[in-house]
Amino acid sequence: MHTKIINPTTHGKKVYQNTGSSARTLNYLSQEEKNKGEKTVFFGAEKEGLTSEEVQRSIDQNVKGLNETDVKFYSLVLSPSEAELRQIGNDATKLQAYTRDVMEQYAANFKLSNGRKLTSTDLVWAATIHHTRSYRGDDAEVASGEKQVGEKKAGLQTHVHIIVSARDAAQKITLNPQGQKRRFNMRDWQDQAQETFDKSFGKAHSQEQGKRTGRTSEQEQRWIKAQEEKVRVRVKKLNQGLLPEQKLDPELVIQIGMRRQYGREFWGNLYAVERKAAEGQLMPNVYAYLESTKQERQQARQAERAVMSNSQREQKLRSRVAHINSQLGTTNRLDPDRVVLIGAERKFDRLFYSNLGFIQQRAEQGRPIEHPHEYLQTGKLEQARSTTGQFKSILHAVKAVSAQTPERSRVQEIGEERGKHRDLEY
Repeated sequence: MHTKIINPTTHGKKVYQNTGSSARTLNYLSQEEKNKGEKTVFFGAEKEGLTSEEVQRSIDQNVKGLNETDVKFYSLVLSPSEAELRQIGNDATKLQAYTRDVMEQYAANFKLSNGRKLTSTDLVWAATIHHTRSYRGDDAEVASGEKQVGEKKAGLQTHVHIIVSARDAAQKITLNPQGQKRRFNMRDWQDQAQETFDKSFGKAHSQEQGKRTGRTSEQEQRWIKAQEEKVRVRVKKLNQGLLPEQKLDPELVIQIGMRRQYGREFWGNLYAVERKAAEGQLMPNVYAYLESTKQERQQARQAERAVMSNSQREQKLRSRVAHINSQLGTTNRLDPDRVVLIGAERKFDRLFYSNLGFIQQRAEQGRPIEHPHEYLQTGKLEQARSTTGQFKSILHAVKAVSAQTPERSRVQEIGEERGKHRDLEY
């Protein structure tokens, strides 16, 4: 599944210019049906059978708060591979349902400052399904003279065009998917789109490599050669800014690309390497990075954070033990290694830190706890509190007995004035 947002500047398509009315874009999206003498039909989050005129009104009127030169809408494209189209039987109904799921993810991927989560009904959008594609001037087949511009491409070519407003339906929030990554992560949305297709319809398997991409064996070989040449060009350009010992071997990169089937993630990894190199920060273990997947890198980062977290916790614990020992003499001191081991055994639970806190408190009061390690490990804090409770119970019992003793037989209280209550004497 190839998912993209068309940039009219880099894609060089005037029909996708998005700082004005959406009329030109919608007219272009309607050409396929017009050529067949039919009317283009659009669908949205909850509506079907929308006309291009209705879509234009909804997009062009949803611009409150935007300046004249601001982007008014974005054009998105969902392009299943031929294998994926075969997986769903080239069923437009399934593709329509899938498009709605993808637009739910598109909305949810916007990170708002108030933490609110958007849904596709918070957007103003419409989509239409196209079933054909034509060769363009920048296609390799046209450059080689095999095909002509405008000639229809063979095989299943069904794809989805989406037009979505740059403002939410309430016209209070500007939604820019090409802005800051922390606001909208394009890569996450693309990955979610692929995962959604795989979960909904199953992964598009094939009996041979050519069928995986819908290409014939001859087309597959030409495609592979084109990818190899693309790698060589990019690696050559990358190496120009590197020291001799840092330069990459293009053949090794090509081998990695082949193993990764020249997928989107491989090219994304290569782009990340290029970007870091341009900033003068060439990645360590470049080849391993090119070979890795996003999930593998996330797991590695989590493991690294866990190690770092444990290291920091151990360092803080040793520092605390050193402070406690500074309050003690030569006896009843804590062994920092043993304390760390006890903490790990107890998984650094709340009781462990509670017991350690009590040990610290007693040390600062000059009343150190005997056998502090056993106390820390077994939780003798509870026993100590139990003993205190028994003492209090005995004290309450003594007071109760005292309260039942006749007034006359009471011992004169300490501090009572002499001669007082003489009438009670015999």
